[in-house]
This record gives sequence, C-alpha cells and structure tokens, in this order.
Amino acid sequence: MRLRRPKLRAMKPARLKAIIRANVKALREKRGWNQEELAVAVDRTWQSISNIETGKTIPPLPTLAALATAFGVPMTTLLSEDGLPVTELRADLMQQATVTLSDLTDGQLDTAVKMLCVLHEGFRRG
Repeated sequence: MRLRRPKLRAMKPARLKAIIRANVKALREKRGWNQEELAVAVDRTWQSISNIETGKTIPPLPTLAALATAFGVPMTTLLSEDGLPVTELRADLMQQATVTLSDLTDGQLDTAVKMLCVLHEGFRRG
C-alpha cells in the first residue's frame, strides 16, 4: 500500500500576501494589540506591520519567525489558509506538535509524516 501525501502547489504571491495579512491581523487583534505594540514585540516598525496587514509586502522569513514567536504559534499558522480559527487551544497544540516533531531524526520524522497523512485521509473520509 502506497501512502499518498497531500499535493503541494505553488501559491501566487498575491494569495500568500492575503493569507499572511489576514492571519497577522487576526492574531494581533485577538491579543488586543495595536500595530505599534506588535512592532515593538517583533523589533520592527509599525509601518512594516501596517505593510504586512494591508498586503503590501510579504514579510521576510526572520520577520515571520519573530511574529510567530510573539504570537506563541508555529510559523505555519501564519501561512495557513485552512480557514480554521486560531484558538488558544489550537495554537498550543500546533506549538506542541512543532516542538515534538523538531526533536525527531529524519527517519522518525518521515514515519511520523506518513502516519499523519494516513490520519488526515481518514479524517477527510469521515
């Protein structure tokens, strides 16, 4: 039996900007921060946060990492377009999964990903 992994597809920059924009703004507002408070937390200017939230720019990787750290979520949450709300429980579970997976060897990680793919397929079938 061959396991099928979800297909990866290239995302257009405009779509990526829209996803990051929405996620950053939602997480910032959920925490009750204004743009300046978030900028201080990630050592950026409020203008750079504004440019991210208006979709003018795609933040560089170090900025994405800083944002994820400030929000206490894995970086994948900022790039997620699954439409699931970023609840505190979901953020905690994603962070726990990220930490756990990062401790695995390449072989263990490959096995874990295959197991997750099987679970994912089962969940989709319902």
